Amino acid sequence: MRKMGLFLMFVGFVMGSCSSDDSSEPEKVDVKLKYEDFVDQKMNQVLTEELGMDIYPGDTPPLIEGSFVASPFFCKKSNFPDFSEGLNFGSTAITFFNQNHLLQSIDFNSLLTYNPGFNGKLERWDGKGCFISGSDNKFSVVFHTEGSLGVGNGVSAWYKNLVAVSGELVVDEWGKIKGIANFQMASVMLDDFGDPEGVLIAVGLGRLWADDYAERK
Repeated sequence: MRKMGLFLMFVGFVMGSCSSDDSSEPEKVDVKLKYEDFVDQKMNQVLTEELGMDIYPGDTPPLIEGSFVASPFFCKKSNFPDFSEGLNFGSTAITFFNQNHLLQSIDFNSLLTYNPGFNGKLERWDGKGCFISGSDNKFSVVFHTEGSLGVGNGVSAWYKNLVAVSGELVVDEWGKIKGIANFQMASVMLDDFGDPEGVLIAVGLGRLWADDYAERK
């Protein structure tokens, strides 16, 4: 507790100093995000043409904060010869939070649980400051994230990927969120950090998963 107290005192002093009138530090300006900040022309081709994912444009996306579960979670398409196409990957638990309408930003985390056919492997994705677009009840979220794939015996394979999520928010007559219809999630490899375990797909390759309905938790 003593260390925490000293730390908070230091933070308070620094913040107070930075807010003084004669500070020369430039003021941080938040910038509205754009789709192109995360997805270049090549990656857009992979998402929309090679994987067939729906990307919903627009600057008035619905409020999608909350946790959702998609199960069963099928691999719908890959842009490489892949035994995974058509297989059930188990389920994914997804949480959206910190949505900012002015900046079109949102935070995200996901836990993808593979079914027993994949030896119970888990993947965890986290994204902060993601871009969100859409209109009415349709939305898309795109971001870059560093993830890990557990391969057993405490060893993990690390990677950086482009993740995109799309769907249509389903609400009841009172406006309460019930789930996400036509739920889609895609992942495209951006950096495999050399793939020392030899378990990752190559850079530029990706998969699209889908579920007709992801239920609100």
